[in-house]
Amino acid sequence: MNDTRRIFRRKISGLMLALGTCALLPGTSWAAQLDKELSDFIYNHPLVQAGKSSVQSAGKSVDVANAGYMPTLSSTFKAGPERIDNPTTRAANETGRDWSRSTLTAGMTLTQNLFNGYLTHSSVRSARLNKALAAITLEGTLQNTLFEGTSAYIDVLRQMRLVELARNNEDTIQRQLNLEDERVNRGSGIAVDVLQAKSRLQIAKERRVTFEGALEDAASRYMQVFDHPPNLSAMVDPVPPVEMVPSELIKTIEIAMQENPAISNSAVSVEVSREKRRTIRSEYSPVVDVVGAANYEKNNAGTLGTRRDYSVTLQANWQLFSGLTTGHSMDQASFDYGSSKYNHDQTIDKVIE
Repeated sequence: MNDTRRIFRRKISGLMLALGTCALLPGTSWAAQLDKELSDFIYNHPLVQAGKSSVQSAGKSVDVANAGYMPTLSSTFKAGPERIDNPTTRAANETGRDWSRSTLTAGMTLTQNLFNGYLTHSSVRSARLNKALAAITLEGTLQNTLFEGTSAYIDVLRQMRLVELARNNEDTIQRQLNLEDERVNRGSGIAVDVLQAKSRLQIAKERRVTFEGALEDAASRYMQVFDHPPNLSAMVDPVPPVEMVPSELIKTIEIAMQENPAISNSAVSVEVSREKRRTIRSEYSPVVDVVGAANYEKNNAGTLGTRRDYSVTLQANWQLFSGLTTGHSMDQASFDYGSSKYNHDQTIDKVIE
């Protein structure tokens, strides 16, 4: 939550700089109403909540990947009657009957991986990259959500001002029409001027109705974004923080290269694709484990009495041929890696543009 608030405070000024110039009446104080509206809805927005859940889920993926460094412990247990009929049991039994006893077996196996071609290390790194990717995506969602809320707020203000201007224009033309009509009634005016004034009045009314419809649409969008209708009387025009504008274009590009979520997202995607190749490359290596086992058996498999055995062994498994799937997977990962680099270059070009 604290990280989200810091991101919010850092990004809101930049968004106000971009959108504040859309307001029609400059010179008013800072838009405390807009600030309040954004702070009220940003933390409860469904997309922001979904982004937070994605970050938390990615964090758990890191924990899952780190579990690969830990040993695994498994146990087995079996108990019940056992009946065996084979030549050995019949020969050992004077009566010739089947061997039948209540059997009990239990065992525990402890396995610690020593080497798997750095698969665990690669999995942990991939999980951390995916977590970073989720965090960057959340930051982008915050920016887009703030932009959506700010643009909805300013659109209502803009349409409200346009309606006011249209009404003032309509009133002015109406007064002009009355004056022209009065002049005609007194014999000093021209009827054509009255007709032209009526035509202009009709056009002004049509424009006013159009702007009123646009205001209703803007209010509907505001309702969809903020989940409540706009309070037109309390809305004020925001002032862009001009002092935050970089003095040079090159500085603007440098800031965008460092902080733009789209560039950060594509850069992490490149690293994810690179790490995928390392993950696949681990399939060429053997898997080496240390396995400790302890077993207990009683009257098992035709053997009377109790048996206990313990062992610590070094085991290695190596897949020598997999139908060339590993090589093809490596080729596919290499193409994906190249594609991600080209996408990253394209993202940089678009941001600079």
